[in-house]
Amino acid sequence: MKHKRQADRNKSIDELVDHWTRGSRTDLDLAAIRDLIRFLDKELYSQYEPFVQKAPFWERFAGWVQNVTKEAEQQALFRLVPWLLFVGKSELNMMYESAFRGPITRWLIETAGLDICDPSLRDHLAGEIRHTWFGSLAGMDLGSFMRINGIEEQSLRPDFGVLSELADTHKIAEYMAGKSHVNDAASPRYRRIVIVEDFVGTGSQMKEAIPCLQNMQGTPVLICPMISADEGCQAGRKITAQYPHIQFEEYHRISSSARLQSNNSLLNVEGEVMPVHSIIEQTWERLRGSDSYDEPYGFKNHGILLLTYLNCPNNVPPMLHREVKDTGPSGGWMPLFPRANREV
Repeated sequence: MKHKRQADRNKSIDELVDHWTRGSRTDLDLAAIRDLIRFLDKELYSQYEPFVQKAPFWERFAGWVQNVTKEAEQQALFRLVPWLLFVGKSELNMMYESAFRGPITRWLIETAGLDICDPSLRDHLAGEIRHTWFGSLAGMDLGSFMRINGIEEQSLRPDFGVLSELADTHKIAEYMAGKSHVNDAASPRYRRIVIVEDFVGTGSQMKEAIPCLQNMQGTPVLICPMISADEGCQAGRKITAQYPHIQFEEYHRISSSARLQSNNSLLNVEGEVMPVHSIIEQTWERLRGSDSYDEPYGFKNHGILLLTYLNCPNNVPPMLHREVKDTGPSGGWMPLFPRANREV
């Protein structure tokens, strides 16, 4: 059985689609879906970069589909791929710029008490940006965000999740209040904090960043993720309600309809329910990890269908990103977008 499964995995996507559509009058759309995925691979999926040495997408795709043996299940996985929301490099960079020019700039103007009718607004705003400490929630590539938006003169780029775990909050306050290196040296180094992140799912990482911020009542704080799920937005609103000096403002919110959970149904283009749920549940024993939070639909069973070119969040169902070595009769599991884990 193991050898047969390995042989099946050697089929290419073209061979599979030809086999599925040969003599069929109901599965002809599979060829069109294949062509769409080929286009998405060229424009987006080829950007996926957590691992330098990894199989090309088309090879991973064929192996992933053939993790299961029944044709109906293979086709269900095949049809699922265009439903994924893959955020490429240019899209994420555009979000960095738009978020900075939109909600972040509005917040800066408001907290600094600037007059939008002042002819010198641009100069005043530039001064306030120099006195704003930019950081991340959980290790986002802050350098790219700052380069794209022309933010300079900040040598320390904090990860507030790490600071909350390891740092002395009094030293953080002392650092912010220290002498500025810009012309108005009498002013404190930083007057406010802006925290950005690529993606907030359930909001757990955001909550982990709060300990070093909750006692800084005199320092306005803005948390602005580029992309947020509903739960993350709800968590942000609760933080704002509990700590008025902390403001939460997401740039782009992902609807709950972009999720795959045990209590909802994902439809294909013909309006038929795809048996993805049953695949997730039937293969969970092959994919189950050792972490207490591990669930069939991802962290806290979130089931989000979103990933960026930088990595695949653990909120995504493990069947999309987890690799299981071929050590038993089940034949292991080849991931479509292998995830780089940060957890130990």
